[in-house]
Amino acid sequence: MLAALMGIGIWVYGSPSRAWARLQGESLDVSPAYVHCGSGKPGEKLQGIVRVSNWTDEPILIYGGTSDCSCVTTAGLPVAIPPNGTQEIPLRLRVPQSKHGVYTRKVELMTMMMNSKQKRTIELRIGCRVN
Repeated sequence: MLAALMGIGIWVYGSPSRAWARLQGESLDVSPAYVHCGSGKPGEKLQGIVRVSNWTDEPILIYGGTSDCSCVTTAGLPVAIPPNGTQEIPLRLRVPQSKHGVYTRKVELMTMMMNSKQKRTIELRIGCRVN
């Protein structure tokens, strides 16, 4: 029975992740939820990519995000994601002046549904290894 439901979900929505998101009432999917930018020395700039998928029937605008001394999520913004589309967003991280080890921080992307003007903030984590 579960396999039949999954098959119907894939047939109707195109993928298991999209079917699951629709079942849960989610309009956006962020992948990965944690972006690892690799390793670097203090002060070095690293980059990662996050994919945002729009599971709605209207376009979504990503118009802003975290931007400070250590992290910039606004590079390449604003960007519109069409209905049922996916867009890659570059994330930039400056390796902090800290001890060796793992550095992690929370970042946000600000979104707006273009037709209804409904706003939402997407949270994810970004990090690196400090050498």
